[in-house]
Amino acid sequence: MKMRWILAAVAAVVVVAAGVSFWVFQPGSDGSGGFSACVKAGNPVAESYPRQCRDAKGRMFTEKVAGKTLESKRGVSVLISSPTAGSLVSNPVKVTGTVPGSWAFEANFGVELLDANRRSVASSYASVEGNWMTKKNVVFTALVPFEPPTSKTGFLVLNKANPSDLEGKADSVEIPIRFR
Repeated sequence: MKMRWILAAVAAVVVVAAGVSFWVFQPGSDGSGGFSACVKAGNPVAESYPRQCRDAKGRMFTEKVAGKTLESKRGVSVLISSPTAGSLVSNPVKVTGTVPGSWAFEANFGVELLDANRRSVASSYASVEGNWMTKKNVVFTALVPFEPPTSKTGFLVLNKANPSDLEGKADSVEIPIRFR
């Protein structure tokens, strides 16, 4: 009987400690609102990815970035915010995310839609925002108009800009999608 009370007390202490730790160490839990409130207060924002903001008390808040990080054929990390894998896309499809600046040439890189048989449905380009002549990640957007193919599934392919057409400099990442 005494052992049960001891175990129950220990379990209660662990649960309370976990709850307090979560509340204390959660960014913005003090009512500050986290990254967005830090930015709105006029604090400096680091030009990093993801962006970081340091408040007047010296606390660092990191921007939460939605999406899925994928690895390209050459091992480069590319973040696709939308569409996500398996998404149902309609005409035109808007593609957003981040790539290393080295993926762009003259601030652009190729985007292609393929059907389930890997036949081209449409091709376009993505434009990066800001300085593309960097090794840091840069935000990109693309709008790809297309006519729906006969297949219900396909692929969205992001192709690294390769103005030299050297095979060793080519790279890409694919996202499986569904057509509406």
